[in-house]
Amino acid sequence: MSLTTAEIQTVLDTWPEDDALPASVKLLFDGWQELRMPPINAAVQALNDDPTSGFTTPGGRGYHKIHKCRTLTMHGVPVAAGGPTPSPEEMRSMLPPADGAGDAVSERMRLLEQEVRDSRQTLTQQAAIMDSLVRQAAAMDADRDVTADYEIHADVLKLVPKSFLEHRPLSKVDRRTTSRNHQGVYPEDGWPNGFAMKESTRNSSDMQKAKKLTLPQYAVEVSKFLDRNNFTTKMTGSALSRVIDMKQQIMESVTSDPDAWYRADDIVGQLDEIEECCRGSFNFGLDHSVNMRLSVASRIDDAMGISHLRVDPLKKPKDDFISDDTYKLVESEAKQKQNLTWAKQGHFEGSRAGRFSGKPFQKSSGNGNRSKYGQGGSFTKSKGSQGGGKSGGRGRGRGRGRGRGRGDGDKGSSSGDPE
Repeated sequence: MSLTTAEIQTVLDTWPEDDALPASVKLLFDGWQELRMPPINAAVQALNDDPTSGFTTPGGRGYHKIHKCRTLTMHGVPVAAGGPTPSPEEMRSMLPPADGAGDAVSERMRLLEQEVRDSRQTLTQQAAIMDSLVRQAAAMDADRDVTADYEIHADVLKLVPKSFLEHRPLSKVDRRTTSRNHQGVYPEDGWPNGFAMKESTRNSSDMQKAKKLTLPQYAVEVSKFLDRNNFTTKMTGSALSRVIDMKQQIMESVTSDPDAWYRADDIVGQLDEIEECCRGSFNFGLDHSVNMRLSVASRIDDAMGISHLRVDPLKKPKDDFISDDTYKLVESEAKQKQNLTWAKQGHFEGSRAGRFSGKPFQKSSGNGNRSKYGQGGSFTKSKGSQGGGKSGGRGRGRGRGRGRGRGDGDKGSSSGDPE
């Protein structure tokens, strides 16, 4: 026997906590809670139009989503056509006892129902996890993107071109108009600087000898960046689609039930999704700029021959077989051996300093001038020399002190011996 209108109202007035609901009642109530306002409002309006239900939509502004879900649950309205509904006995068990206290049997039944609800919730969570894993595995096998289950709005799909060959680029006027009307203002230091190759780098010999990028190679590079940009555009389109959905739901709610309030928690829940989509779009856009910079920077490193010194942030680093201080230890040992060798040879920086100089002293060149007797010096020819040559001829000692002199009138030479 179905519940009377009075019994339904009594249960609605004394609605228990969620964990105290019978299993079938909670399942139906949670099903309505997961839906948005348009289908809930439509179901409430249909219940109001049914004369056999005995229900009339209450006036005022306090009839929120949770109250509508409770009403639909207690009237046994299924979420989907032919869906499960609680039995009248289960709903009647929610009536408060006549004497105000439950007996021991009711308490045991409540504990058993609680265990059933907990088990059902655990199974539901595990099933959701399994479905997600299966969907991701299928996506990986099919070599496609692993995306959310959210379906993009039709209005957004209309904006997507069938091919980029048919999509005309935006003009400067269109871009500036959109930016002026919708883009926020960033402070001067609120956005990174642009990039430009330095003049010295561009004119260096390494850059001039660098391997030129052919047209087919350039097409491959551009395709890589187009793929990355697709992630950003798809995420931005998802945010736009969610905004359109939210706007339509609010307008439908206002149209179907002007007295109904669109709950703040519903708005916050949808704004959370929109915020995450916008955050993902923003991060994808920054990542696209970073990867384009790395593409140019890696080619410059290759041209200069220093790519092996650069740490690639896109690749996982690997450890060397030897420790970082190996070369320092080798260098220190080499210095100690060299200092010991110089110490044995007696090469010091100075007797006062008492330190090794780091290199041995050069031997003296001994370039002093020698006289006849090997003591370095010079002499002049006497006035009586044959040919009347002028004095002033100089000789340089070479082992035995002999020197050669040149006169003005004679080809003869002087032995350098004094008269």
